[in-house]
Amino acid sequence: MNIEINRDIVIFDKLLKNGGLTTPKAIDEDVFAFCRYVQSQEKPLYLPVKPFLWSRVNCCDLNVQKVVNDNGGEKVYGFKIWSIPKMYIEADLHCVWKEPRGNFIDITPNVDGEEKILFLPDPELTTVRLARKGEKPRLALRDSLIDFVDLKREQEMAVGFVYSPDEVMWKDNISYKRLKKKINKARK
Repeated sequence: MNIEINRDIVIFDKLLKNGGLTTPKAIDEDVFAFCRYVQSQEKPLYLPVKPFLWSRVNCCDLNVQKVVNDNGGEKVYGFKIWSIPKMYIEADLHCVWKEPRGNFIDITPNVDGEEKILFLPDPELTTVRLARKGEKPRLALRDSLIDFVDLKREQEMAVGFVYSPDEVMWKDNISYKRLKKKINKARK
């Protein structure tokens, strides 16, 4: 693969490294194209992020299991969609809570503090764990980025990783209560 560095790649790489991935502002043609790419027949939904104080960052499956045990409802698996508008779109496997009344709520806090997500349900999914790092859906929205995005995918796939046991993740990952304190302190 021959990657020619161009202006788009430089801008894209800088945005990726500096928190440029964000919830898409609109469900536009790029989002619909991505949903077709993921091969989902479902429609993407904007969901509020309403963590409990005990909710842990990066523990969506564990968070939702706890709230289902405590309050009823059910787990819904799918994808949390992130984008750099008009350049790139990707999705992380994600789990949200479907309340007993039928509302979908994301109870897992985002490190960046985003208060809504774009969620694509997928009834075929039963886990939020990738078999191999790098296999998450991603799509370059500019031809000038296709080879670079493919290279990033190959790099991630080459790196081995192991998931920590649930107990370790729950103990080690920051709670929403602590995250709020950190964010508030940083804003002062």
